[in-house]
Parts: sequence; structure tokens; C-alpha cells
Amino acid sequence: MDIGDKIRSIRETKRLNQLEFAEIVGIPSATYSRLERNGDKIRFDHIQAIANALEVDVQEMLFGDLALVFERQELTDLKRRVEKLESAAFQVSEQPKKQKP
Repeated sequence: MDIGDKIRSIRETKRLNQLEFAEIVGIPSATYSRLERNGDKIRFDHIQAIANALEVDVQEMLFGDLALVFERQELTDLKRRVEKLESAAFQVSEQPKKQKP
């Protein structure tokens, strides 16, 4: 699998379109589109920006097994959801209880 295919696959798991993702990464959308199609050589600063935006390690993105990348992404996303739920539950438990008349 080419790097452009890997980047696209990971981007799609984040449910982002090319335009949204190009804006996050900070590169023109036409340039990003060519990168996914393997039409341009990828500059290292773009590789770093893409890896950061995808929340993956550069080496993992370039050389890793996508199944492991996706598994780690799912675990990271699940951890964030749990943390949000815990935070919301803590805020609810810290609110003063209303007294009944």
C-alpha cells in the first residue's frame, strides 16, 4: 500500500474529507489531493503535519501495519469518550442537590 493510500485510509477513519483535512494540516487542498493520489513527492514537513493531524507516529504512518494503526486509533477514540463521560458524570455529581419543598 502506498503512503497516499495509507493517509487516505486513516483520514477516512476520522470522517474528514480532503478539504477539511488539508485545512487542518495547513496545505492547499489541491496539493493534499495529489499527495493522496501519490502524484506528488511528499515533503517531510508535510509528512510530519499529516501524522500529527492524524494522531499517529510518522514511522507508524509510513511503515506500520494499518490494522494496528486503526486499532490504536479506535482505542484512543474510546479513551477520549470515556474521559468525557467521566468528566460529565463528575460535574453532575458535584452540582448542589435541589431540596424538595
